[in-house]
Amino acid sequence: MDQEEGKLAKLGFVIKHYADRSEAAAARMEQGAASLERGASAMLSQGQNLASVVVNGVKSQVADDIKQSVDRSIAPVHEMLGSDAKSITRLVQELQAERDAFKAERRKWTVIGMGGLAACAVLAFAGIAAWGAYWKNKAAGARAELAWVDAVNSSDFVPCGDRRVCANVDMQAKPIQGKYRPVKQRE
Repeated sequence: MDQEEGKLAKLGFVIKHYADRSEAAAARMEQGAASLERGASAMLSQGQNLASVVVNGVKSQVADDIKQSVDRSIAPVHEMLGSDAKSITRLVQELQAERDAFKAERRKWTVIGMGGLAACAVLAFAGIAAWGAYWKNKAAGARAELAWVDAVNSSDFVPCGDRRVCANVDMQAKPIQGKYRPVKQRE
């Protein structure tokens, strides 16, 4: 049994040795893969930067070429239109001055119109106030007359002869102003 145990121990030692080596090899392979991935990313980034620089350079060159070409093609037309451009500028300035004058005139008449409307409103309110005061006084007089007519209507008197009135006078009431006595109310 000792021999078998020795063999088993050796076998265990060999298996452990190979397991350790395989783990170390797997770790080195993972490190290598990560290193390759970082290198590929760096190379891709450098390639993108280089492509961006090339594209920007080409774009600016093409834009400059197009601008120069357009400038050369319109230069004769620009020279022919130089005098027309000055006359157009003068006309634009004249039209702008007319427009400004029209705006000023319109503003003036707007202010005058608003002032006229304000004056009319003040006059209308003054008229309404005067009319209201007139009818207020008229109504006060009518109320006083109504009180007099109401007192006469509720008093007991009748016509008796030519331009005379007979009244049922309350003899027990105290005389008013010395000679007048109140008239009894109708029943």
